[in-house]
Amino acid sequence: MQNKAIQVEGLQKSYKKLQVLKGVDFEVEKGSIFALLGSNGAGKTTIIKILTTLLKQDSGSAAVNGFDVALKPDDVRQSISLTGQFAAVDEILTGRENIIMIARLRHLKNPRQVADELLKRFGLTDAAERKVSTYSGGMRRRLDIAMSLVGRPEVIFLDEPTTGLDPKDASRFGRLSKNLLKMARQYS
Repeated sequence: MQNKAIQVEGLQKSYKKLQVLKGVDFEVEKGSIFALLGSNGAGKTTIIKILTTLLKQDSGSAAVNGFDVALKPDDVRQSISLTGQFAAVDEILTGRENIIMIARLRHLKNPRQVADELLKRFGLTDAAERKVSTYSGGMRRRLDIAMSLVGRPEVIFLDEPTTGLDPKDASRFGRLSKNLLKMARQYS
C-alpha cells in the first residue's frame, strides 16, 4: 500500500433509490496520472467527492496516501488538493492575492515567491494585480488550477480540468499534465 496514492475497493454510493456507484475498484500508483473517463452521470464526480472527503460512501473502502477517507479525513485533506468543475477563486482579490492566500493557509515560507512562479507558469503574470472579477473564464480556470499546485500536494484531484478553457489553453493544459507528472514523481 505504500506505493499506492489511491486505493478503492468495492465502493458503493446511492442517492435515494438511484445507485450511482456499484462496487468500484481501482488503484493509482504514486507518481502517476490517472483519469476517470465516463459519460455524464456515470459517477466520476461522486468518486472524487468521496476520495476528497466531501461525501461518505455507503459501503466499500477508499484510501488516499494510505489514509482511510472515512476514518482519517483530516489526514487525507492535508495531503491533497482539489480543483472542482467550476473555478473556486475569490473574485474580490487579485490573482496574486488568491495564490498568496492559499500559500499562507498551507503555511509556506515564501507565499509571494510561490505566487510569482505559478502566475508565470500559467501565463497570468500580466493580470496578477487585477481583480479576478475582471478575468475571463479561461483565466479564472487557469488560476484555479495554479492554486491547486500550491504546496505541492501529494495527490491533486482535477474534476473536468479543461472546462472553460479555450482550445489553446486546453492544449497548454496537456503540457501542464506532463509537468504535473514530473512533480508527482518527486514524491514517489
